[in-house]
Amino acid sequence: VSADLQPRLEGLEGQDMIRAQTLEPDLEYMFKHPLTQEVVYNSLLLKDRQTIHERVGLAIEEVLAERLPEYYERLALHFIKGESTTKGVEYQIKAGEKAKNHFSLEEAHRYFNEAYNLLETKAEKSEAEINLLFDLLDKWGKVFYYYGTFQDLLDLLRKHEPLAEKLQDKARRGMFHAWQGISFYFTERMQASYSSLKLALELGEDASDQGVIAYACTWLAMTCAGLGLFDEGIKNGERAHEIAQKMPEDDYLYFKSLGMIGFNHWLRGEAKQTRELGEQLVEYGDRYGNPRSHAFGHWMIANGHFNAGDFPAALVSAEKAIQVSKDPFYLLVAQMTHGIASVLNGQLNPGFEDTINRFRALGSELLVNWLGGFLGVGRISDGRMTSGFKLIEEGSRNSLANGDQNIHILSEWLKGKVYLQMAIGEPPPLAVMLKNIGFLLMHLPFAARRAETLIVKAAKFFEKIEAHGYQAQALLDLGLLHKYRKRRGKARECLAKAAVLFEQMGADVYLAQTREALAGLEAPAK
Repeated sequence: VSADLQPRLEGLEGQDMIRAQTLEPDLEYMFKHPLTQEVVYNSLLLKDRQTIHERVGLAIEEVLAERLPEYYERLALHFIKGESTTKGVEYQIKAGEKAKNHFSLEEAHRYFNEAYNLLETKAEKSEAEINLLFDLLDKWGKVFYYYGTFQDLLDLLRKHEPLAEKLQDKARRGMFHAWQGISFYFTERMQASYSSLKLALELGEDASDQGVIAYACTWLAMTCAGLGLFDEGIKNGERAHEIAQKMPEDDYLYFKSLGMIGFNHWLRGEAKQTRELGEQLVEYGDRYGNPRSHAFGHWMIANGHFNAGDFPAALVSAEKAIQVSKDPFYLLVAQMTHGIASVLNGQLNPGFEDTINRFRALGSELLVNWLGGFLGVGRISDGRMTSGFKLIEEGSRNSLANGDQNIHILSEWLKGKVYLQMAIGEPPPLAVMLKNIGFLLMHLPFAARRAETLIVKAAKFFEKIEAHGYQAQALLDLGLLHKYRKRRGKARECLAKAAVLFEQMGADVYLAQTREALAGLEAPAK
């Protein structure tokens, strides 16, 4: 404290108007009563207030230059109330980033929203202010991401699309289209997602901006997986991860690029590689105290267990993902995976339907249509056959209308598996049969034929896109159906091919089941 200021502060302290709040590391004073502060503040002319706020902000920048992150919130307040609104917005964006990194999404959203409103109220924006607006949209995007509100983000981006097309800065324009791309993905607009992300990548390359290239490639890897373009997806994921290793300050980019490589291996049905990449994500989360990587890793490990046919292990990994998830969207994804694992373990999780309804409220058609099929299977197993079958058909129909061939085929395959169970499985209890007599009369007589048609269709599709793990699962289904229908040659052919693929994929449980079925074929008929 300067020599001329110290006596004045001591005088105010003696008059019981202020008191020392902290002594170390810096001496700080505060008004003893909030009412006193309010009276003093309101007695100042507006221009004087602005000048004081500006001087306080500049003083903090100068004196506490090495500790500025501690004061982002105060700096934002002082410059916004002072004479440098744009500078205040810059600090609000930094305060939002700080809150987001500490998992305070509500606080982060508030800072970003306040900054956005300040910029939007300006009728005429300078080029610097326009650039700042797009920087804000970029930083704010991750808050929408961690909330899972992709439709809201898409609506916000669309509002500024005309202005984005006029941006001279290709890197900023690239990130704008990258955020559009990921928003299109989760709202199940696959081709629009692919086009936006390819454009983002092109703009990033034109600008020689490694960050834009890495984000575009990371999310492009996700969309490629959704389109069944796995080789392209893995290539993009690997390119992004190579860049991410040179940008250690961006932890999201590191674990998400690695995760998207795993995402492609998962949707290809590769059990061993999916689990291994999940374990790398968990290890990264442990090493750097990053719960987001930790949650994503356990989710990926659960998917690897799905690919292997080990549903109890998938349930355990999904539970771990739930325990460590700190963000609403990651928690929902973990709960979604837990719900699927419960269905595949033969027990419908009561909270599964609520999880789907929350995705529906978020506008995430991709996940609603995908999960609807599994909820349908769960309802059928639970004895609600008509409503369950309608859910599967609804997911199939909606995904086809959205141009999502992967989820459409998945839903058709789930229908085929329902028919397969009706044809070769144990009949349900009499009470369940009586409750569903109309459904059974409509479907049971044709169950084997319909199962074969739908599963063959799925097997051919998975073979075409080289999703060999899922191709093997469909072949296992077909082999069991042929075995039931006494087609020993066809059964042996399907099961033998499935066994080779399962061994390549590291799908241990499915491999054991397939070998057991093959051994049953070799046993002499009784």
